[in-house]
Amino acid sequence: MPAVYNGIGTWYYGKHNRFEHPGQCENCKRGGMLASYDTTEYFVVLFIPLFPIRKRRVIDECPACHKHRVIPLKEWLELRTKTFAELEAKYLQDRTSVDTARELIRALAGLQDAARFRKRAPHIAQALSGNEEILRLLGGVYAYFGDQAEAEDLFRKALAISDTPASRERLAESLVRQGKPEAAEPLLQHVVSQKAQDGLWCLILLAEGYQAKGLHDQALHVLDQCQAILPAVANDKAFRRLRKLSEKNRISRKPVKSSALSTNSRVGDAGAGLILARYVGPALGAVLLTAYLVASYHQGRARDIYLVSGLEQPYRVRCNGVEYTLAPGRAETATVDEGSLSIEAVDATPIPAQAVTIATPFWRRIFLNRTFVVNPDRAAVLVWQKTYYAPEGKDAPEGETRLFAGAPLHEFRGLDYRFEDFPESLHMSSNSGAVARERVTLFPSKGNGPTAQWFLLTTVERLAGLEPAANAAAAFLSCVPDSYIHLRFLEDRLDDAQMLKALTPVLDRKPVAVSCHIAYQQARERATPDWDLAGEYRKRLDADPGNPDLLYLAGRAMASPQDGLALMRQAAESPTPTPFALQYLATRALYAGDLRAAVANSARACTAAPDNARFTAHLIRSLLAAGQYDEAARGIQECTKAQPKDWAWQAMYLQCCVLQKRVAEAQSTVDRLAQDAEQQSGAEYGKALRTSLETRLAYYAGDFERFKTLTAASEDPDDAFAVAVTNGDLPAAAKMLDQFQRGDKLEAALTLYVAAKLRAEAALAKEFLDKSVELLRAQSPSGRTAADMLCGAVPVDAETVANLRLGHETMRLVMVAIGQARPECRPVCFPVAQRLNFWLEFPHHLLVAATRPTL
Repeated sequence: MPAVYNGIGTWYYGKHNRFEHPGQCENCKRGGMLASYDTTEYFVVLFIPLFPIRKRRVIDECPACHKHRVIPLKEWLELRTKTFAELEAKYLQDRTSVDTARELIRALAGLQDAARFRKRAPHIAQALSGNEEILRLLGGVYAYFGDQAEAEDLFRKALAISDTPASRERLAESLVRQGKPEAAEPLLQHVVSQKAQDGLWCLILLAEGYQAKGLHDQALHVLDQCQAILPAVANDKAFRRLRKLSEKNRISRKPVKSSALSTNSRVGDAGAGLILARYVGPALGAVLLTAYLVASYHQGRARDIYLVSGLEQPYRVRCNGVEYTLAPGRAETATVDEGSLSIEAVDATPIPAQAVTIATPFWRRIFLNRTFVVNPDRAAVLVWQKTYYAPEGKDAPEGETRLFAGAPLHEFRGLDYRFEDFPESLHMSSNSGAVARERVTLFPSKGNGPTAQWFLLTTVERLAGLEPAANAAAAFLSCVPDSYIHLRFLEDRLDDAQMLKALTPVLDRKPVAVSCHIAYQQARERATPDWDLAGEYRKRLDADPGNPDLLYLAGRAMASPQDGLALMRQAAESPTPTPFALQYLATRALYAGDLRAAVANSARACTAAPDNARFTAHLIRSLLAAGQYDEAARGIQECTKAQPKDWAWQAMYLQCCVLQKRVAEAQSTVDRLAQDAEQQSGAEYGKALRTSLETRLAYYAGDFERFKTLTAASEDPDDAFAVAVTNGDLPAAAKMLDQFQRGDKLEAALTLYVAAKLRAEAALAKEFLDKSVELLRAQSPSGRTAADMLCGAVPVDAETVANLRLGHETMRLVMVAIGQARPECRPVCFPVAQRLNFWLEFPHHLLVAATRPTL
């Protein structure tokens, strides 16, 4: 080991080809991440390296006592090359030899040669796929190098060959290290049932896995099992610490991750060697300057950056010629030269080629703490956080959180942690003040369902502003054009010119991005009413005749409803019908009162797009409108199984219960969901979910007093608006109108008009009627037709009503409003509104009152 006395001696500089793995120090016996790396030993004066002595390979350096083994670097490299060459040649002579394969695998692990191991391991696994021992050994080395997914796969294959305790325990260990203790626990039942003391380590690791997820009750249960197997373990200091940790955090459910759960990682160069001085004294300044210049240059040539993805599926990119696989929820480290970084997609992911600039000032580079995060898809959401630590007994200031999104490059300064958790505590003097630490990480995933996606976008909008949220949504949509949630977010917030700019890149993509084309048509109609939209889509259809999606879109663009309907039917009757045309025909049938056809076409749309929640929701709404509540309930339950955290399905199920007069069952459903949420995500989240669902249930059931009570403390503007209208305080509700986005504002204005007419407040009714007409005219051709109906400019008949392309929630309000403004139209409008008012969400009860027959 190097040694320095009064600043003079030898010291290591540079840590290249660094490799860390969890283990126990041979000297002090403490556990931690043992580090191995290439370095250079220098002779130093006042810790200034004057000249190099020799290059070394440090092996298993302890983070606590820093003791380690060391070998000359040249000897180490020769040993690796020679050993691998000999064993590789021996293995290639007989690929089915278990002994040779075992020897090669162990040598690659011992020599920490992850690259060669990853290259050779799949061939060994294939050649000896029936040998449990070899598969388990390969899995163990994969785990040693941090490749837990590959390790898990091999352990499962080994277990499938022979159900042995060793295979069970290694698979369980891999699952725990991946954060899956629940899946690991059944694999360790043999340790408990057989009281196998040699498997006790697995149970202790399982307990630590539960602690890392905040499941301290389960952790204590596992620790009790350990004590039952070996009572003497209760006297072990480390065991007592684990038990005390779970008892302390049992109520708070605070996750506590043990260092034993750390996964292995290979890290790039941790520093560049210094240019050594030839002279001391007068030349020291020149030496330091030269050293700085070289260090700054090398740092610029070996800049660590982080690559992240905002998409839900992995994809591959090439950065300056090097390929990387980007997976959701994980940051990839890359080492690049500062300057222009070219990025292009390797697979079919539609990410445009682009370039970003990674740069730091040369003369200050070595003193700067800069972190560069590159997001090729521009859809990732990054969380910057500052937290404070204070000595025990002192209050720490409140931390800060900021969100960043919608850009290909993000630069951060002064970070302490990158894509890792803050430490639970810091060592500091009891007399010191609060200490700040900063980190950046990816926004924690709440799932991939529509509710989670909407929550993410609105959170970015609230904390970072509309521009980054809209940029991220547009970027995601350019890669995943069928994302209805991202499209709706943009439609609600961008003006028509911005929407056209955001949608243009996906219009020529194959397969046709129908939802994006619909939004494009609507924006184009509003922005440039004289645009020949029908001609544009005729050209698209001529270029791809018979394409059902283009038939549907051309039908939407036709000025003549009859021509449009003919194309829609052609699209629906195609050998591969587009679900959008089927949904349109279902909606048209619903408006016309043909409920059987509405259900049938909705079902066909689901068959054409079985994984699209949008069409499934439309089918369920058609079933509700047709009074087929049992079928609707079954469909909702299937959806909740597929997306258990998407609470929109749960709210829909509550509607089913109320429609079937099963309010008690609805309440028990709320209780169950709230309890599950509390167990999975904490008491605060469970309480919030209960309040949200009970608020909806109260309104569905017509319990307005309970509805008002539950919404009294709500910060949701939708709740405040609903309460104001329900209370009849229309002036207060009118003041909230501007807080709504485009589509919601139209529905709010129509709601206020209906309420004002019911209360015979003529002045307010006139104001809200004018506002509704204005908003309808700014919508689409169907909106303008509805506005003319509302004003009395055009006659109202069943055929014209059936041809309106308005969402059913808007349509029910429009029909009621026309019936109130033009009583002679009620025989046509009110039956449509009543059919569409199956939806129990606000303002259902207001519309019931408005369409109730008068004597």
